[in-house]
Amino acid sequence: MKKLFYIMGFFFIYYFAVVAFNGAIDLGNWVSQGNVWLLYGYYGLLAIIFLIFFIRPLVVYFSIPSLMYVARLREKNRKPRAILKHLLKTADEGEKSAYHAILPKDTAAYWVWIENCMENDLKSFDAIIGKYAKKTTISVMISPNSFIDGLIILISNINMLSELSQKLRLRANVKESIRVLFGILSFSSIMGLYEEFDEVIEEAVEEIIEEFTEIFAQGAPTEIIGNIPGLSILPKLISPILQGASNFSFIYYIGFGFKNTISAYVSQGEKIDQDAIKKTARKQARKMKRVFVTNALKELSSKSAKQTGKAFGSLVTSIKNWNKPSTNENNE
Repeated sequence: MKKLFYIMGFFFIYYFAVVAFNGAIDLGNWVSQGNVWLLYGYYGLLAIIFLIFFIRPLVVYFSIPSLMYVARLREKNRKPRAILKHLLKTADEGEKSAYHAILPKDTAAYWVWIENCMENDLKSFDAIIGKYAKKTTISVMISPNSFIDGLIILISNINMLSELSQKLRLRANVKESIRVLFGILSFSSIMGLYEEFDEVIEEAVEEIIEEFTEIFAQGAPTEIIGNIPGLSILPKLISPILQGASNFSFIYYIGFGFKNTISAYVSQGEKIDQDAIKKTARKQARKMKRVFVTNALKELSSKSAKQTGKAFGSLVTSIKNWNKPSTNENNE
């Protein structure tokens, strides 16, 4: 089954790469309007964006010590000077006092101090993940181009991982990092292609609602059907809602997966059950998807067919103000 998923992932990545390449060329031709210098400027801008927002975060991410490297240092009872130096920069006064109270040769005490600092820093991860989830979802929902959609999702996820790893000066092992990056590339490709089928989805929803209306009209007055909250604008907004919910939950899945991996390492050491971590992250991400859909439908429930634009604007504005709900599994 895993091989099938990898094959499908490679297929979507390849197909999106072709579509993105053609989309980039078409966009460049439209921007340049036949002017060669404008075309060169456009491609130069693309290259700069690619280097700053894609290559640079990856270089920063892989330059950070991995869990395996840190585990080896700990096993050899060696002091991780780079991590200590980094954590000291963001440590509060209490943590700094505890650090300076440790005897220079007491390596075990330094590791205990690192674990305590990491546990405190992990508490700020939810806010960072939420920031990227909102920003990415809004950007993709208002983006008019599938090529731009895929790039936004790809760049946002990579930058989020880079920021989270820099927070603790720690990243996942190479194998796990490559798996996560492959998942991000696959999802970005799928969502980048998703917009190509917007009209198909819209027509399908319209047909379903028309059939529902015909059946319902046999036992209810037409004016009642017309007053059902949000029903008339659902076809126009169903695609952005589905796309937004998927992006929103995926960002949380990647973010929580990284957070749970680091948290498990802090509490369990090198013996990490990656399958259990992914399962927990999926449960947390599904909860976020339900939150997104519920809040989106609440925003649309009071809008009529003439207010499609207003409903979409209201939904986008409300996303910025959503507070992250508890992801405690006991609340599931």
